[in-house]
Amino acid sequence: MVEDTSLATIHKVVAVKALSNKSGESFFDDLTLLEVSPPFKYRAHNEKRRGVTSVCLPEVDGKFNESKADLVGFGNIGEFHNFPASSLMTAALDIIDIETCNRESRLKNPQIFNDEDKKKVVCASITNESKTACHGDSGGPLTVNRNGKVVQVGVVSASSITGCGNRQTIFTSVTYYRNWIKDITGV
Repeated sequence: MVEDTSLATIHKVVAVKALSNKSGESFFDDLTLLEVSPPFKYRAHNEKRRGVTSVCLPEVDGKFNESKADLVGFGNIGEFHNFPASSLMTAALDIIDIETCNRESRLKNPQIFNDEDKKKVVCASITNESKTACHGDSGGPLTVNRNGKVVQVGVVSASSITGCGNRQTIFTSVTYYRNWIKDITGV
């Protein structure tokens, strides 16, 4: 468990904006925005403590071309992946194309990745140095370093059902839904 809660703050969710999937045909429309009160206050890193900052969003109608990304979360750890992490964990991931993701993740049903769905997701694979998402990481950010800024390009949507971090992870693409985010938030 987290031991130092002296910097913890409490925020009430005052609005929930879920992406509606009117057709009901795709489970990749996995995105919800939360409005909280009071707003989060950010602080810079210093010698004594890590700061808390926001991530940047990709440009509206932007492209996602990076081949490396980072995942952060409090997903389960331990030999059998049955203990929640007590500190924020990170993993460096390789971005892979959707056809490779489909083949390697054993999602053989061609209807899972139709042409439109291929635009809605980002798929990342394990690297030699790290693993992918674990139970408890759902909703967490996939970020890239773009021109010195941390940009969120994905949200953990689906990962291995056989354990933790040994398969590809499917992320809802923030880039694909950037116009929807702007319509809701004005940002």
